[in-house]
Amino acid sequence: MSSFSLFHIAVAGVLVASQGCSDSSRHRMEGTGEELFPVEVAVRPFLTNAPIYIALEEGFFVDEGLDVRVSGLSQSSSQSLPLLARGRIDVLASAVNVGLFNAIARGAPVRIVAARGSVRESGCGHTAVVVRRGLAPAPSGSPVSTLVGRRVGLRESHSGVSRLFFDSLLSSAGTGSQDVELVPLPIPARLQAMGRGSIDATVLAEPWLTRMVDAGHRVLIPAREIVPGMSNGLLLMGPSLLEENPKVGRRFVGAYLRGVRQYNRGKTARNLEILSEATGLEPSLLKRICWPAIRGSGVPDIDGLEVYQRWAHDRGHLDRLVEPRAFWEPSLVEHTTSSEPRSARRR
Repeated sequence: MSSFSLFHIAVAGVLVASQGCSDSSRHRMEGTGEELFPVEVAVRPFLTNAPIYIALEEGFFVDEGLDVRVSGLSQSSSQSLPLLARGRIDVLASAVNVGLFNAIARGAPVRIVAARGSVRESGCGHTAVVVRRGLAPAPSGSPVSTLVGRRVGLRESHSGVSRLFFDSLLSSAGTGSQDVELVPLPIPARLQAMGRGSIDATVLAEPWLTRMVDAGHRVLIPAREIVPGMSNGLLLMGPSLLEENPKVGRRFVGAYLRGVRQYNRGKTARNLEILSEATGLEPSLLKRICWPAIRGSGVPDIDGLEVYQRWAHDRGHLDRLVEPRAFWEPSLVEHTTSSEPRSARRR
């Protein structure tokens, strides 16, 4: 039995009928003329998905002849990978996670096709370590020493980029997670826990970071000082577009990158309108928070993804390291950045 078959057997339990439509109801032949080709996209209402929402609202996908249908995720992006691998969805907006690299190592036909969010290299901090109000700095003056012996709201099992950031921060000061007490708490519960003093620090991204600061807590150190430029969000495709309809895949990425360009114009009135509706965040809060960096080229931080893999492998989360040629498909961004939108070619 192939490793790909074993992969599907292992994850069959997470394939739910509510996500994606059956293969029999999907169009698999590319449309012609003005016919729109249906594309199923699974996302969560995060700012790292802003270009998708912008491309939807501004008609960029329609310009490329696509009928993009967005559905929410009822489970984590790593648990949704089987849906992508089986063609139940066409595009998955995923966090960087060990499930992705383990799935690819086991033969899942999914690939990264574009970057979503990444840690800012300068300017505001979208992700940071926050310490509770009233917690005095350590006598040594080192930011990291403030954390030693403290209770930190972070799951021990967490293996995302924020955990890599936290581990790297501790390591940079010659300490480690054994010198702090990790308290597993869901993100919304951490604000109340910090207020009660039941945890002393946590690692958070926006909009929770601004909410923490509003409550009087303080940023200890932003992620950009430890892992600048590292990708923490990715756009994935499976065989339905990469193999069966590659032209449609290229059109999707082309429209997505138009959305990235509009997003990178910043907090314009139009962007605030679209993203407030998509994320459920008040426009006033959206104006104040630090927006994640999204690379205009669409190319993720490949070196950073290899650093992430080595860290995850050292912690026993990865079966083996996966080479970039196995997880990154560059042809879609390379094609779309060198050609004009399909709608412009028709005019």
